[in-house]
Amino acid sequence: MNDNLIYFKIRVFKTKNKKLIPIPSTLFGFLCSANWFSFGLVVNDIAIMIPNGLGVVFNLINILTLIFLPKSEIDIALDNDIKENLNCQDKITNEEIII
Repeated sequence: MNDNLIYFKIRVFKTKNKKLIPIPSTLFGFLCSANWFSFGLVVNDIAIMIPNGLGVVFNLINILTLIFLPKSEIDIALDNDIKENLNCQDKITNEEIII
């Protein structure tokens, strides 16, 4: 399991592809782990704090990766293609309206 996580992170950083990180499960995993970790602090139970503290740390790493990892060249090219296609569709609809 840990080997797959390390390979996964290396793959994300080598390809600079943020799309490999699942956003909903990362955010909700962070929130859930943070809640359980704080509960573990309140009841002073180390068995609850350790796994959920690790969950907070690993999900926080994913969130920071999503925020600070620059876009890859492929993502930039796709964004430009999408913008061009939207501009072309807008021009077509505007010309049709004028006619």
